[in-house]
Amino acid sequence: MNGRYAFVQDDYPDCLEGLRRVAAVFVAWRRPIERVIAPSDRASAILAAAAAEVLGCPVASLDAAAGLVVVHDLDRLAPADLAALRAADPARPLYAHSAAWTEERPVAADLVMRLCQHHRAPWDARIGVDPATGAPRELPPDSASDAELASRIVRASLADDALDDLPALLALAEVARPAVAGARSRAWAGSPVPSLRFA
Repeated sequence: MNGRYAFVQDDYPDCLEGLRRVAAVFVAWRRPIERVIAPSDRASAILAAAAAEVLGCPVASLDAAAGLVVVHDLDRLAPADLAALRAADPARPLYAHSAAWTEERPVAADLVMRLCQHHRAPWDARIGVDPATGAPRELPPDSASDAELASRIVRASLADDALDDLPALLALAEVARPAVAGARSRAWAGSPVPSLRFA
């Protein structure tokens, strides 16, 4: 897929890995994160709560003047939240754990963990295996509380090599730091790099 994905069933370590990467980028930028800003959707609120614990700062609503905006899935934001993020502001950088690469979107994030075509959160309904028959089946959504789901992200265990590529990431981040206020760029579909996709 050349750095992008088609269908992803996310897990808690992936969410934590993204937050650890964001933390490393902001340390490299010498920009402390004063607060995490959470959009109104449930998935973003869960991830933002985990981010606040990982980063050691409070959570604020989307009308906060400054802070790191944490979005779980950029493509599932409410229209009002997208409108609120349309203005780019160096004091309000935007991190998206997931964003689509196959369709044009009105807002592009400053930092993205994963570009994929279809995405399910760790607590969403998902495709699993029936333990009795070994056949695939749809598993129901997780009924745990939002606080418990956020805690699972914070407590997740990363693979030993999960962050081995941080030096390359930080080198890229050094030339791509958000610095100019104005209209936030659109997320354009596709790329000069070809990738497979679901029909």
